[in-house]
Amino acid sequence: TESTPVMSLEFAILGFLAEQPASGYELKTRCFQGPVQSFWKADQAQIYRTLDRLEHQGLVQAEVTQQEKRPSKKTFALTHKGSALLHEWLRSHNEPVAIRDPFALRLYFSSTLETDELRTLFSEEIRDQKARLDQVEIELKELDKHKKVQSKFQRKECLVKKSALEVIKIRILAEIEYKNRVLSTLTDL
Repeated sequence: TESTPVMSLEFAILGFLAEQPASGYELKTRCFQGPVQSFWKADQAQIYRTLDRLEHQGLVQAEVTQQEKRPSKKTFALTHKGSALLHEWLRSHNEPVAIRDPFALRLYFSSTLETDELRTLFSEEIRDQKARLDQVEIELKELDKHKKVQSKFQRKECLVKKSALEVIKIRILAEIEYKNRVLSTLTDL
């Protein structure tokens, strides 16, 4: 039997290629350092390994373009099979996600830390969360620039992308609120 991708990175790549063919480098810089960076990370090696796997499975195809004074450029596009799998995944139900939270794990075992160390731990987490929130706000403003798009599809596309970012924004705000609450409690210790 043929194996199908199950990791979200594979589907993220299929989704980006459904929007526009791209090289591995373009996926990294335009996509994973762009609109989804607030909720999905991928390094260059992961992207290239995944593209190779997707190509081997017949879900994407590559076109090699010769470039002057530069290495050849390999641009990937979605195949019909890849498009069908992407749409099947988009219509599927999400399985519960196993939560892995390094902060929560450290916090669970942090009773041996001094109160000042705990305050520092929470303060640093709040600072990092605020930086993530700032990035999400920038991405939301970027989407707002395209409010006056022409087609119904473009308006729908903008709405769903904005909704994904709003989910992340809500989660970050909730984490900041919780961590601030704990931080204020630590002052009473």
